[in-house]
Amino acid sequence: RPERLKCVPAMRRAAWVGVLAAVLAAGLAAVVVKHTPNHDHLPEPLRPYRPWWVVALNALLPFVGVSQQGGLPSLKADDMLATASWVTGLTDLGQDSDHLKEGLGVLSTAMDKANYTATGRLLTWVQLQMILQTRLKIVDYANRHQEVREEAILAPVFVLGYPRSGTTWLQRILAVDETHFRSPLAWEIMDTVPPPTREESGGNSWRVTMARIGMALFKRLNPTFEAVHPIDPMNAEECMPILAMSGLSLHFNTLFNVPDYQKWLMKQDQRPALRWHKLFLQVLQSGWSKTTNIPTWLLKAPWHSNHLPDLLDVYPDARIVASTRDIAKVLVSISSLHGRFYPMVTDHIDPLYIGAIQLWQWLEMGRRLKHAQKLVDIQTVEYKNLTADPIAAARKLYEVYGWRLEQSVEDRMREFVERKGKRSNWIKHEYELEWFGLSDAVVREAFVGLV
Repeated sequence: RPERLKCVPAMRRAAWVGVLAAVLAAGLAAVVVKHTPNHDHLPEPLRPYRPWWVVALNALLPFVGVSQQGGLPSLKADDMLATASWVTGLTDLGQDSDHLKEGLGVLSTAMDKANYTATGRLLTWVQLQMILQTRLKIVDYANRHQEVREEAILAPVFVLGYPRSGTTWLQRILAVDETHFRSPLAWEIMDTVPPPTREESGGNSWRVTMARIGMALFKRLNPTFEAVHPIDPMNAEECMPILAMSGLSLHFNTLFNVPDYQKWLMKQDQRPALRWHKLFLQVLQSGWSKTTNIPTWLLKAPWHSNHLPDLLDVYPDARIVASTRDIAKVLVSISSLHGRFYPMVTDHIDPLYIGAIQLWQWLEMGRRLKHAQKLVDIQTVEYKNLTADPIAAARKLYEVYGWRLEQSVEDRMREFVERKGKRSNWIKHEYELEWFGLSDAVVREAFVGLV
């Protein structure tokens, strides 16, 4: 019939589209199969998560110039700074900019050896651009609002000690007392300028929504990381991403697998980084300055154990709390953390090398912390006590420092602990010392007298 004959060309076009789609799908499947890395030699919990679309991007992006080594986008220090300045329209990097440039130069050289995937190179570039652009904006804001530099950071509390010893847990429990304490929130570090008001810090801001989108992508790329270190825009965050804006931070080796940079960093004066840290707090605090009763800053980073004398030089009235834990558990847990971070940027995961670097790094920090103990009174919190009765551990600190723990605050702390406890029942962090070439005897012998 004539009306049926009119449909024939459309049916043929549809058939050809179907054939073309099938060919493209088959080709993409072949690319994914061919380029999916083999990590069968790794313990199952350390095997990188590679969704098909990430594998496909790693295979196809080099054809448009995004290559593993020396391609686009450029990770050279001068190029990254030029891009950040072009995007923001700002050029002033502020005080100690020479230290930032030197750190970026060392980092850039170290990244050349890291053998990133194409998507890893893109993620690294995006992260560094966020860091540099945020620094430019903070310096510009401080220059336009000179009163910011007059903000007093009084008697801040620093939680430090060995990593994976409960520092995050302790900080977030204490941060429930919002009347007494304030910690930089994850989203505030990501989007500092303009400094949020008290209402915005409470979550009433479109910037929080944007941070949630970014973190959702991170979790999609690395779903197992939630078992190691829970992240959320409204969480109290540690100091490492703040210090990263100075070019001097453990943040970089944690994310980007750059041990050469870390070896350089361990030899550096950390006061330039801490001066930047103080300016960051002053800018952030200025958003609340019109309110009464500015809370005490509650800050946290095991990395501060490396440079306690420098920290006390910048914050002479700081109060120091150190958490402690079985050192073998510390080493295997922090090694596992790095083993789960690095697959974000590379396919080359070497657990034995990770274990060796972590043993060297935290052994050196343990020596420095022991040497610095005579400089300041350090209150210690044992991990086993913190996990057995978090509220009792918090109450002890309140008593030592003469703080008042209101019953309503203690009730909120209990609710927080109960809520987070339910989460830990279904997310498990698996690790073994042997995966990282370590043993209980070797670790304990190395740390004799330091724990």
